[in-house]
Amino acid sequence: MSPFDWGLLQGLKNWDGVPGTGITYSTYDINRVRQQVHIITEFMQWTQLKVIITEFGALRWAKDSDKYLNHLIAVFEERKVEWIFHSMAGWNGWNPTFTADREESQEPHGGDETPALQILKHYWQLNQQE
Repeated sequence: MSPFDWGLLQGLKNWDGVPGTGITYSTYDINRVRQQVHIITEFMQWTQLKVIITEFGALRWAKDSDKYLNHLIAVFEERKVEWIFHSMAGWNGWNPTFTADREESQEPHGGDETPALQILKHYWQLNQQE
């Protein structure tokens, strides 16, 4: 899904799904994520190449964004797709160190131990052991 579908940053402040589709973070259960990642894993098997997903995230104020983030990373891990979390210290709408109710800020680090940050730390810890 492309951010152009919902109007880039201007449309993200009140984001509640992709217009006209009914798609929200809440509708993306882990099986739906698996279906969408399946084409990537087929490509990896066919070419014998690794794939890295470099820009993904979930808006900190959107309903079920933590669940969605966890589903994405869980599927990437189970399918052996490499990943890099987008915007760790960038725009605070994606930044997992800001709580959902925090005001917008230009600070690179919000200082909050959020559920999204705990999810990321969990998977980073797993990957340190490899």
